[in-house]
Amino acid sequence: MVSYKELVDLFVRSHNPCARGYSRQYISIAFYRDEEQHRAIVDALGAVAQRTGQKVQTAVEPFKRFYRAEDYHQKYYLRNKRDLAAKLRAIYADERGFIDATAAARLNAWAGGYLRGAALTEALAAAGATPEERAQLERLAENLSR
Repeated sequence: MVSYKELVDLFVRSHNPCARGYSRQYISIAFYRDEEQHRAIVDALGAVAQRTGQKVQTAVEPFKRFYRAEDYHQKYYLRNKRDLAAKLRAIYADERGFIDATAAARLNAWAGGYLRGAALTEALAAAGATPEERAQLERLAENLSR
């Protein structure tokens, strides 16, 4: 399991907290559920501001409710690998199955450049793919990365 502090650290490293969103829909925002989480976010963003000398634009707000992004935002990187996405969609009964699939999430990370080589193999194994499915998905990924 990932701790909240680890999640905050990953969040801060994976985007530019000093960049201003171009609309309310695309702002950078961090949510917290209690004072300990609030402090973790504020401290991490404060460290960014101190290190960069820039104003942090990431909003910090209490969590109220979770909203799913629109389907066309789901598996964004994978959708750009149309051949692979089409083959994966064929595996699942409907679009929701594709969107919610752990294997599709791992391949989305691969398509975005966040997983390579053995990391992809491990991620697919963790997603519950059988050895045969892993081999097939790895071949597809390899062919599409050329």
